[in-house]
Amino acid sequence: MGRVLHSKLSIGTRTLILSKTRRYILWVSVIGILVGSVFMFVRKELGLNGDYVYYIFNRPNNLHISKDGKIIIKATIVDLHHISGYYVGLRLPAEYYECDEGGSYKVRIRNEKRYFILSTDTGTVFDYGSQTEFVDKLKELEIDTTVNLDYSQFKTSWKYLSPSYKDTYWASCKEIAR
Repeated sequence: MGRVLHSKLSIGTRTLILSKTRRYILWVSVIGILVGSVFMFVRKELGLNGDYVYYIFNRPNNLHISKDGKIIIKATIVDLHHISGYYVGLRLPAEYYECDEGGSYKVRIRNEKRYFILSTDTGTVFDYGSQTEFVDKLKELEIDTTVNLDYSQFKTSWKYLSPSYKDTYWASCKEIAR
């Protein structure tokens, strides 16, 4: 007969014994609540209304802005500042892969600094690979003194997201359009 794994959870003077399945359900619930809370906090803090949505698609390396179901600023956004009429931010481009003959789906970011400005009034997106050109555009739009971005997020995000890439056999993967 198989052995049932249990875990003890102490709450004050009471001890609950949880099976492996119940423990898993508890952790999934806690993680779901945390992700939902972070999503709502980000929406509230950035002042995103029903038009433009800062969207976390299943994982922290797949953050983008969409409107009416269409992706406007592609993943992955590493820092974002909302001011009247604009979303201004930094991103590391994401690549999407299907691996193991469709057995798994992977997102990999490139260590390529991108800078963007989204005009919420016109829907125009300015995308730059040069920080100098980006800053020049901020000055042209007269918003350079109000935008506050943390450029260290490029390095921090890459450091946090890239270590798992060595665990994937990328030769078994093919890039897919997104």
